[in-house]
Amino acid sequence: MADANGADFVTVMGEMELVALAEHTFTYADTIHAVVTVIPFQSHSVSLPIIDENTYYTREDLYFRRHPKRDLYCMPPPCHRMCSMHPDLTERHPAIPILRFCQECSLWLHIKCCDRADATGPSLLPPMPGRPVQPQNVAEVEELRSRGDISYTVGEWIIWTELLRLPIQRHGHKQSKWPLSFELVVARIRAQDQTYGCPDNVHEFLVDNFGLACHLRSFFDYFLGEFRAWRCTTYYTCPTCRSVI
Repeated sequence: MADANGADFVTVMGEMELVALAEHTFTYADTIHAVVTVIPFQSHSVSLPIIDENTYYTREDLYFRRHPKRDLYCMPPPCHRMCSMHPDLTERHPAIPILRFCQECSLWLHIKCCDRADATGPSLLPPMPGRPVQPQNVAEVEELRSRGDISYTVGEWIIWTELLRLPIQRHGHKQSKWPLSFELVVARIRAQDQTYGCPDNVHEFLVDNFGLACHLRSFFDYFLGEFRAWRCTTYYTCPTCRSVI
């Protein structure tokens, strides 16, 4: 980097992360050796597909602008006004901290900036008007199924309720050194439950809504297995709205 501010900029980058220049550049065509896949996403939204350790990625709200006297850097914003991991505050902001998403506030939060919650699952948004009646236990599943009101089995319902206990989380899966995230599929599970409830076939729903980067299709079974094996036992409280995340 061209000036002292570059040190802060480097601390927020991952090993496979690329950063956009905020101006047009030109290069000779014969100097291009290969075309690579780069996965874009936004730091502040639920938008990161499932990627592996060899995938290049870029945060669209993180950029670098050259300047004759002092280069300019757009840094990631703090997770909230009391964020303890922002570069301007007490700690350096690591490239891939563990983050949880609060749907009530539409905000990503470092788990280090949140208090632990005594809860067995995250807070869910209230169901949409017109959502079919959802069973609350196995007996209700069997009763609704016997009346023909639902098509899914007790087994499908149990799997679905387990999936609803998963947080919307970025990084922290199996100590990966890249931002592995199942945020898209968990957000889609919650949207399905909020609108329609448990699907008739949970596996088909996951296949259709998994959020795997397109260039990793051949690894679908592996990542689906990793997702299905994921269990969460620790939840946190959003410092703004007090929702469990």
